[in-house]
Amino acid sequence: MARESTLSIEGLTLSYRCAGDPRSPWLILLHGWPQSKSIYDPVLGELGRDAHAPASGTSRFTRYRSSCPNCW
Repeated sequence: MARESTLSIEGLTLSYRCAGDPRSPWLILLHGWPQSKSIYDPVLGELGRDAHAPASGTSRFTRYRSSCPNCW
C-alpha cells in the first residue's frame, strides 16, 4: 500500500508517494513531463514488496511550498 508523505529540504517542501520498507533497497521513480507521480499508482504496491519505492511529483503537478519562491 502506498503512503503519501512530504519532505522538507532548505525551505522547499515536496510531496511524494512511497511503498515498501525504507530499510530495503531504494528504487526511486521519476516520471517525464507532463506526467505526475500518480502514473506509478498501479505498480507502486507491487514494487514495494522488494524495494522502498518513492515516487515524487514535479512542482507543477504536486503540492509543494517554498520559503524561497524566486530560487527557481
